[in-house]
Amino acid sequence: MSDSDDFHAEYAAALRAYMAARDEDSLAVAYELGRRALQEEVSLLAIIERHVQLILGLAKDIQIDAPIALEFLLQMLVPLDIATRGFLDGTRRFAR
Repeated sequence: MSDSDDFHAEYAAALRAYMAARDEDSLAVAYELGRRALQEEVSLLAIIERHVQLILGLAKDIQIDAPIALEFLLQMLVPLDIATRGFLDGTRRFAR
């Protein structure tokens, strides 16, 4: 199993756990997965594609479950957002 496959398998398990528990501990796993995605250079597009596939398969009521799953996805994206902003700020400073 490649790093990317392993990441997506852990993401799926963590999302399922968050959907069941909806607590801070299971949400904190999303942040750590975001840090891992940065380190392993996992494609953001692949993460989002897999997330949507998971929700379509997991959701009992998409109107209820999709917003819950979105909380998890957004928490996972925080480290990626921070890194992107840092990169853009550095690029702007360099350009000046």
